[in-house]
Amino acid sequence: MTRWAVGWDVGPNSLDLVVLVHNCDFSIFIGPRNFSNSPCALTKFKRIHTLVHQGKDYLDEVWDFADWAAGPFVQAFASNAPEPPVRPFNQLTLADLYDRKHFDCQLNVVDETPVAGLDTPRDNYDGQSDDANLLAKWYTGRFPVLDAKDVVVVANPDFSGGRGEACEEELMMDYTMFDCPRRVTADGRDLFFKSVPYTEETVLLSSAAKYAKIIESGVLRTSRLYGLVVAPPRVLGLLYDWIPFERSLFYAVIGDDDSDKNKATLAEREKWAHQIKDMDARLHEIQVVWGDVKPDNVLIDKNGDVVIIDFEAGFTGGWIDAEKQDTVEGDLQGLERLMDFMFNEESLLRKEWVYEDHMQQDREQGPMAW
Repeated sequence: MTRWAVGWDVGPNSLDLVVLVHNCDFSIFIGPRNFSNSPCALTKFKRIHTLVHQGKDYLDEVWDFADWAAGPFVQAFASNAPEPPVRPFNQLTLADLYDRKHFDCQLNVVDETPVAGLDTPRDNYDGQSDDANLLAKWYTGRFPVLDAKDVVVVANPDFSGGRGEACEEELMMDYTMFDCPRRVTADGRDLFFKSVPYTEETVLLSSAAKYAKIIESGVLRTSRLYGLVVAPPRVLGLLYDWIPFERSLFYAVIGDDDSDKNKATLAEREKWAHQIKDMDARLHEIQVVWGDVKPDNVLIDKNGDVVIIDFEAGFTGGWIDAEKQDTVEGDLQGLERLMDFMFNEESLLRKEWVYEDHMQQDREQGPMAW
C-alpha cells in the first residue's frame, strides 16, 4: 500500500480525511448522506466522528477507520501522486512542501462497502490579490522578505532517529501532515516557521509593527520576528529567530508526567511570575499588547528564564474574555488567570482534561518555539 500520513477536518456531521501522499494531498469527504444500505458502517462513522471531534484521533480504531476509508483511493493515490526522487534532507525547502497538488474526493459506502467517489483537482491558491496588498505594505526595511526556495527545512532529530537525516518523502510525511514544518534555516540562521492559512493583512502588519517596537525598545525575553516568507505570489508565513528552550510554562507547572518530580518549585514559579509581570508592563509602556496570554505562550529557556511569545492578534477562551481581546485590559485579565494557574493547585485551569489535551497535542506535534 502507498505510504501516507493523515489528518482530519471536522464538520458538524461530517469528516474530511486529509491524506498526504508524497507531494499531493487528498481531502476525502465522509458524510451520512453518502451511506447507502449501510447501517453498520454509518454507526461506526458516527462513533469515529465523535472521537475525532473530542480530539481522540490518535486511537487505533480511528486509524483503522482511516485505512478503511482511504483504501478505495489507493489507485488514485498511485496515479496522481507518483513517488518523488529521493533527495538529502538539507535540500528540501519550504517551496518543495508548498508546491503540491490538492484533490477533493468523496467516499461512498454501498452495502457496507467503501467505494471511491470523485477526485477533482483543486486550484492551489486563489489569494494573490490579498498577498500583493500585504507585500506592498510590508516592513521590508526591518523584516526581509525571503523566497521559500531559500528556506531549508531542518530534519526532526526524533523522527530521523537522531541521525539528522531523512529522505524527502519522510520529511514531507513528518511535517506537512500539519502543514507546519517548524524548524528551518535561512541566511545562516536557525528559524521558526509559522504558517498562515490565508493572508490576514491587518493581523500580519500589526504583528510586524509590534515586533519593530520591541526591537527598538530593547525589550528582552520575547520572541523576535525575522522576516516574511513567500512562494510567489503566495505569502506562506512568518519567520522567527529560533529559541532553544526546555519546555513551556504549562508543562513546567503541571509536570511532564503524572509524578511531581518534574514540576517547577515554588521559588521557580515566583521568579517566572515576576519576569512575566515585568515583561508585560514593559510591553505596555511601548504600546504593545501581548494578546494571547496563556502558559503555552511562555517558554522556559535553557537558563531557566521566561520568554513570552505570540504577539499576533487573537486570544484563547478561558484565559481572556472575547470582548477584551487585544487590549491592555485583556492582558491584565490573562495575567491574573495565569497567576491563578501557576499558584493555585485547585485552579479550574488545571483541569485534567486540559492536561490530557496538551499531552496529546505534544505527542502529535512536538514542542514549538519562535
